[in-house]
Amino acid sequence: MTSIAAQANVPLLARVRNFAPEIVAGALGLTLLHLFGEVSFARDDGTSAWDGLGGIAVPAAVALAVAVGFHRLPAALQAWGALVIGSLAAGDGIIHIDHWRETGSPTAEDLLGLLAAGGGVVLLGLAVVIALRPKAPRPRLSRWGLRGATAGVVALTFLFVVLPVGTAVYLVHKPAIALPATVLGLDAKAVTLHTDDGLELAGSYVAGHNGGVVILVHGSGGDRGGAIRSRAEVLVRNGYGVLAYDARGGGNSEGRPEALGWTWSRDVAAAVDFLRSQGIKPDRIGALGLSTGAEAVLERAGKDERIAAVVAEGAQARTLQEVRLLDDAAEEAYVGATFVVSLTAYSVLRQVSEPPALDEMIPRISPRPVLLLSSGSGYERDLNRAYARSARWPSALWELPGAPHTGALKERPVEYERRVVGFFDRALLGL
Repeated sequence: MTSIAAQANVPLLARVRNFAPEIVAGALGLTLLHLFGEVSFARDDGTSAWDGLGGIAVPAAVALAVAVGFHRLPAALQAWGALVIGSLAAGDGIIHIDHWRETGSPTAEDLLGLLAAGGGVVLLGLAVVIALRPKAPRPRLSRWGLRGATAGVVALTFLFVVLPVGTAVYLVHKPAIALPATVLGLDAKAVTLHTDDGLELAGSYVAGHNGGVVILVHGSGGDRGGAIRSRAEVLVRNGYGVLAYDARGGGNSEGRPEALGWTWSRDVAAAVDFLRSQGIKPDRIGALGLSTGAEAVLERAGKDERIAAVVAEGAQARTLQEVRLLDDAAEEAYVGATFVVSLTAYSVLRQVSEPPALDEMIPRISPRPVLLLSSGSGYERDLNRAYARSARWPSALWELPGAPHTGALKERPVEYERRVVGFFDRALLGL
């Protein structure tokens, strides 16, 4: 290492490059602090510290390996590694800034996340400094070719590494926001559901008048308010009972967030268990899910005959096998390529296994009826058409090409009420 006196005569960028290993070690140290902090705070959401160790083992090992071996890497790999890790750490900080903004006050985990984000920004700056290192003179054509290749590598890195892995980080680390106990309204009774893996889920229950009860499951990042409440109002107005709850890790429920819904089938099972404990017969239990919740109720109904009918609004893909159902080859290729990276990263970070594909579960629901609702004219529409092809009698698909995701009730309220209530009337009440 060059002496301090000699360093004074070295240009600033060169001095930064000389201390690159130390800078990387310090920045990754902040990331490790954040990772282990998440394990320490895990007890706040109904899980133990031990439950979180598996999820941080791989990223912690990668961070340590990069910190120790950074000085041995070629300059190009140093810049690439700093770019990837810096982008992910900075992106994770944005998650915690968003949580701070929504709650009005930061948690200890938010503050550690912001420290890690600061380390990420430092790594991004270091990537630029390394990329700007002096190079041997080259002909103009060769110089521009190298710049073009560098831009291409950066673009591909963001498309196929940073974006899918960052998506997995977002889905795993987005903190939950506590909800008011009366979020559903409608004179609902606060209830607690118990999952088979030991979690308590916060729920709201309205008994209804016609004997039928519908389990309502929100989408990823949702809760018992908003879109779920508007569906509950329609059903209660028509005499149905409703049971809505916050999925694991969301709202006031225990557990770590599991935003892809790979374990949400257990939550739906807990909801069915609760209704059975209230004396509701299986042939009077329906389920309506939105987005990730739609996928959860389809999976559960494929396993559980205690659900007599399913309405699935906006089901999409959560496994690679489901992505392969897309009709558009280019769309399948891109989504599939990013899914491989994203789902692998998600499985490692969240320590959960991929669920069964929906095109395998939906046929098992028959002869119980299924109503699929899809929006738009691309990805969601194509997947729901594939799911409808896999379904057996009786099933139906309602397409709304002009509606936003799960926007059927807002776009066509009268027709929505007629179709959905009519569907449950026939399936649960025999009308």
